Amino acid sequence: MDLPETWIKRHLKIVGWRTYKELHGIPCIPLQTKHKARQSIQTARTFGEMQTEIKTLEEMIAAFASRCAFELRMESGCASEVIVFLGTNRHREDLRQVARSFKVKFETPTSSSIDIVAASRTALREAFLQGYHYKRAGVMLAGIVPEGSVQLSLFDNWQKRAKHQKLMDSVDKINAENGRDTTYLASQGTLKMRSFYNTFRPDDAVENDELS
Repeated sequence: MDLPETWIKRHLKIVGWRTYKELHGIPCIPLQTKHKARQSIQTARTFGEMQTEIKTLEEMIAAFASRCAFELRMESGCASEVIVFLGTNRHREDLRQVARSFKVKFETPTSSSIDIVAASRTALREAFLQGYHYKRAGVMLAGIVPEGSVQLSLFDNWQKRAKHQKLMDSVDKINAENGRDTTYLASQGTLKMRSFYNTFRPDDAVENDELS
């Protein structure tokens, strides 16, 4: 703040100069009062060790899907579909390579971790191929709509939805008070999200192998 403005312009980028002006009471950064809702929410990771067993991947995918569902609820949204991605290590030329994805659509958009995790496990079983060494995987929620505008289908079980909503509210409250992953679905095992690197992108999936 005490540096000459000429020095700021010479040595810092535009963001630094705007910060300098803000510190001197001159507004340069517009105030955003509305958060733009995301069209999709994704959690994807690269594994420290390659995975070959679907049972282990099921726990990982369940954790990823649960995290996506939590972020979805924080934005008061509901997802129309869930997509699971799988990919091998393309730097290992000695191993067979594959990149696949599978999509599951919900009859009615949902934000329930129970529904989303169940759908992601179904998608994983369709995308998984035995005999490959998987290095990365991810879950994406798409077709997001505002929670208040969800239209129930003719055969939708509203009692089940209300029960899930109450349960999710309780889980989110406990985790907010006691830390992330204090309460989680049994299908996640004991997996912790921080044990992965966040480097996988859905663009890595080969379009020709997509099953949806």
